[in-house]
Amino acid sequence: MPDSREPGEYRGSVGLSLPGEYRMRYSVEYEGGEQIDRSVFFAGAYIGAENSDLRFRASELKDLARITGGTYYHYTEVDAIEELSLSKNIPMLQRYHYWTRHFLFILLFLGIFGYEWFYRRKIGLK
Repeated sequence: MPDSREPGEYRGSVGLSLPGEYRMRYSVEYEGGEQIDRSVFFAGAYIGAENSDLRFRASELKDLARITGGTYYHYTEVDAIEELSLSKNIPMLQRYHYWTRHFLFILLFLGIFGYEWFYRRKIGLK
């Protein structure tokens, strides 16, 4: 397709079935009879997240551990690690579950003491 921003420049897209090297031949004939025949070579490749480089990069992980003050363990040493020590600088979140703050506990509490009060009144105790 002609590019309106650049006169004389053509752009397009090609749907390739397989990655690899490709060659495209094109011919342009001008009004004055001049003709240009050219060939273009290009490489097609799959693109996307599933084709990203997922190699194990031990050197980058070692650098990251060094910079952050941590320790690098190779994945083959996992069974030999006794205990992972946590830094004192890491904030810890602790949650407490207070069973006395539930509505059911309040109902049970009032029910037991209400029954006890009623029973005392019934037998004549104050």
